[in-house]
Amino acid sequence: MMADGGYQNNPSVIMPCRKPTDGSELPDWKEELNTVHKRVRVEHALAHMKS
Repeated sequence: MMADGGYQNNPSVIMPCRKPTDGSELPDWKEELNTVHKRVRVEHALAHMKS
């Protein structure tokens, strides 16, 4: 199941990558992963609303 950052420490969900605490930026591959994660969550929510 895909979830947002509110489900930390839950091994049964897939969460987006968090920014490092030192203030540095995420690597490009993690940014792309977060983008895909957001797109899937939004599409799932819209499909649920339509049906």
